Amino acid sequence: MNAKTWLAIGAAAAILSVCGGSAFAGPFGGGGWGCGLGPAMGQELTAEQAAEMQKLQQDYATRIAPLRQELWAKKTEWRSLVASGNPDPDKAVALQREMLEISEEMHREMIAMKRKMLDLVSPPGTN
Repeated sequence: MNAKTWLAIGAAAAILSVCGGSAFAGPFGGGGWGCGLGPAMGQELTAEQAAEMQKLQQDYATRIAPLRQELWAKKTEWRSLVASGNPDPDKAVALQREMLEISEEMHREMIAMKRKMLDLVSPPGTN
């Protein structure tokens, strides 16, 4: 093989290794989806704290599940409305507002959960 062939193979391998590595990294180079330990990341937790963290996450998942289902239903309704070819603009805007309100409620729930996590692992008055 000549030098051009080796150069092309090397360049292809370099591109694949860079792109392939980032595919396993998760969104924005992070470690995947979900809340993880949130504010407790990198801290040593007692068994009681770990159990309470898990309970907070489970409670959050229970509260957020109906909101996720409702948001999914609204998104599906909006997409079918838009795909109909002649969507009613007022209905489309109303659906978008409803989706935004649901998203905001989900965000408030996440913030409340992370606040409780932070209160659990931080000394009083430090957060």
